[in-house]
Amino acid sequence: MKDNLREWLQSGQPRFIDKINKDTTHYFRIPRDDVFDYLFRQSNYNKEKLQPDKLEYTGIFNKLDNQVYDAQIDALTSDPSNTYRKLRDVFEKEVKDRINRIINNDRSILAVTDVSEITNIALKRNIEYAQEYRNSDYVRKLFLGGCTPEDIVYESDYIAEKFTSEDYLDYIIDKESVIDGFAVKWIENNQEDIFAEFISNDITKEELQKTIDNPDNMLHTIKEIMDIMKDTDCKTVNVTTIIDGKEMTFKAEADTLRRDCKYNYSSWNLPASDRRAFEEFYGRNTNYTPNNIVCIKHGKNILYSNPMVRINQAAQDEPPEESQGMSMNM
Repeated sequence: MKDNLREWLQSGQPRFIDKINKDTTHYFRIPRDDVFDYLFRQSNYNKEKLQPDKLEYTGIFNKLDNQVYDAQIDALTSDPSNTYRKLRDVFEKEVKDRINRIINNDRSILAVTDVSEITNIALKRNIEYAQEYRNSDYVRKLFLGGCTPEDIVYESDYIAEKFTSEDYLDYIIDKESVIDGFAVKWIENNQEDIFAEFISNDITKEELQKTIDNPDNMLHTIKEIMDIMKDTDCKTVNVTTIIDGKEMTFKAEADTLRRDCKYNYSSWNLPASDRRAFEEFYGRNTNYTPNNIVCIKHGKNILYSNPMVRINQAAQDEPPEESQGMSMNM
C-alpha cells in the first residue's frame, strides 16, 4: 500500500487527493459501520469536473486492523489474497472441512437413518442407480489409484453459492463463528443428501473390496502395468504379446500403458510402422488386452513380465486327453 494512502486511511479523513503531474485522483470513504468504510475513487484528468455518479469502487477499509480488503487497485493493498473472490474460495474450503469434521464419517448424527425416509425423488433414483450399477466406473478409478475401502469416508460437496458481501465482512471480523454457522446450517438443510452419500459409499466399499479380493480380475493386471510404467520416464517400450497362439514384439508409446486402457490397447496408438506390422501379423482391427502382454522391455531392462500368458496359451494348445471309459463285454 502506498504510504500516503495508508496515512489517509488511518487519519479518518473522508477524502484524499493524490496528484501526479496534471492528473488528480480523488479518494473517498463512506462509513458502513464502526468497523468498515467503503472506498471509492475518481480520476480527474486535465482539471475535469468530478462526477459523483461515476465513482469507482476500490475496496473496504477495516478500521480494526487498518487493512484494505477486496482492493481493486494495487496501490491500496499489500495483500492481494484478501479479495472477495479469493477469500470466498478459502471460506468454501474451510466450511467444507468443518462440515467433514462435525460429521466425522458418522451417520448416526443424522436425523435420517434409512433410505425409506428419503423424500427427494432424485436422491432415491441416484441410490437405485448406484445399487444397480454398483458405482463400477468410480470403483475402477479408485482401485487403479491404489485406494482401499478404509480410504472411503464421507466428504462434503459444499459450495459457497450464497456467500454475500455481508458474509464476507462478517467473515473478516469473526472467522470461526461464521464458518461454524454456515457448516451447521448446511448439515441441517442437507440431511437426506448426506445420508444418500453414506449409502453410496457403502456400495463403493463393498465393490472395491470384491475387486481387491479377486486377483483374476483384469484390473489387477492393468494396475500392475500402470504402476510400473508410472515409475519410468521412457517414451517408448517394446511389448511382447500372444494373441490366438501367435507371439509378436512391437514398439508402443509408454504413455498408453500408463493410462487405464478400459478393455484393450488400440493398435492405432502404435507407431505407424509397428501398427502396419501388427495388423499384418494379427489382422486388421485387432487390439491387444493386458492379459495378452507377456513382457514389456525398455532396452535390455524387463519392466514387466507375465509368464502365465505363455503357460495359459500352451494349455489351450494341448489337445484334449482321450476319455478313459470302461467297456463292458456282453
